[in-house]
Amino acid sequence: MTRRHKYRPVRHHPRNRPPPGPPSVRERLLRLLVFTLSALIWFLLIAGVVQWWLEQAGS
Repeated sequence: MTRRHKYRPVRHHPRNRPPPGPPSVRERLLRLLVFTLSALIWFLLIAGVVQWWLEQAGS
């Protein structure tokens, strides 16, 4: 069985391409800040749940 159409790689629109060159320092700092905040929130959430669970188990 033969295929009529050959597979063509999809070309991305040039508008969707990020600008060339390394990312700016501000972008890296912002990404680091967001990552740190999310990690801190997860840590506080897990610590709170563990503390509450220990209190429930202790009583």
